[in-house]
Amino acid sequence: MHLLPPVSISARTLYAVIDDIRASLARSGIHKLVIVNGHGGNYVPSNFVQEANVDGPAVSLFPLAPDWDRARDHADLVSG
Repeated sequence: MHLLPPVSISARTLYAVIDDIRASLARSGIHKLVIVNGHGGNYVPSNFVQEANVDGPAVSLFPLAPDWDRARDHADLVSG
């Protein structure tokens, strides 16, 4: 059995994908977007949200770092 190596995309590509989705929704009349990130890293999505919200709230990100911290605390998990 052959295992495939991990696949990743660049920060630039992730940003572009999120922006394309936002623009596509906007063309359809949807001007609010919630990004739900199941991965621990929020650097790119949080930057996108900050830039997208310059003119007012349009995009939100869940979960944020405090949400991850609360979840770990409630589950009695400790990061090593």
